[in-house]
Amino acid sequence: MYFGYDRFGVAWIPHPDEPLARLGRDWSGWCADEGRRVPHPLVDGLGRWAAAALRPVELTGLALEIVSPRPLANPGAIWQLDTALLRAAALRAGFEAPPLVPAIRDGRVVLAAERPVPALAAIGRAVTEQIGGFLAGPPAFPCGAGMRLALSGPTDRVTAARLMRRLVPSVEALEVVGPEIRDIALIGDPGLGRPVRVLARFGLGRAMASAQGGALELVGGCSPITA
Repeated sequence: MYFGYDRFGVAWIPHPDEPLARLGRDWSGWCADEGRRVPHPLVDGLGRWAAAALRPVELTGLALEIVSPRPLANPGAIWQLDTALLRAAALRAGFEAPPLVPAIRDGRVVLAAERPVPALAAIGRAVTEQIGGFLAGPPAFPCGAGMRLALSGPTDRVTAARLMRRLVPSVEALEVVGPEIRDIALIGDPGLGRPVRVLARFGLGRAMASAQGGALELVGGCSPITA
């Protein structure tokens, strides 16, 4: 199921049937749930000036990184990681996030919540506490309480402004409200400049009995990965 991946991390990724996910696919050209390239009409026709800025999001799709991908501490740790993520997800309930708006932060084009999201930080703490030593090195928790979904890598002011002009009308037309945070995703990074993939989703607020039993529940239509 998890063969072919060098590193593993945890992220929140909108479900494929949600408007925010469609926006992400139309911008990035990548569906992490299905593991395939898709058309990206929102950036069609942009010149080479945009290629470097957009390359990072082409490898992730629209995702909020909770734990940065890193190698396993040992080959058998993936099964312990499953159980730990079930337990972490069971400890925290889902919630509705604040509305996301286009912005430029730290040189990146992002969709950002205009205020901190303490519930997101609580999920991050639960995940990092539960996965413990199953990943090599201490788990990095980059988002904290700040909810920012990157739509570009770091770039110069002119490029960021031009990308914003392309993005803003699409977001306004979509009328994105605060997304519902229902689950967290285990993501696999195959390395070598290839995009990440959703390997499993763990519903927030599941019964602790399920987590303690070690049964992996796949939600949101994910299927096992064999390559």
